[in-house]
Amino acid sequence: MSAGALPGVAAGADAREGAVTRLFDLYHHQLVRLATLLGAGADAEDVVAEAFCDLHRRWNRLRDPDKAVPYL
Repeated sequence: MSAGALPGVAAGADAREGAVTRLFDLYHHQLVRLATLLGAGADAEDVVAEAFCDLHRRWNRLRDPDKAVPYL
């Protein structure tokens, strides 16, 4: 899912912020549920927030933006 492939995400300087925001909107709830099922318990929200922070920080190192969801 490249930045351009994400609906509502423009290419260019704001691509990272737009792509990460869109991914957050699409996957946050699912990832919190997964983290809870994997035993994060009360820390599930924090685990997912940290994953999104890491993704944002390392976005420019992604070889393929389509791999952002598996990264999370």
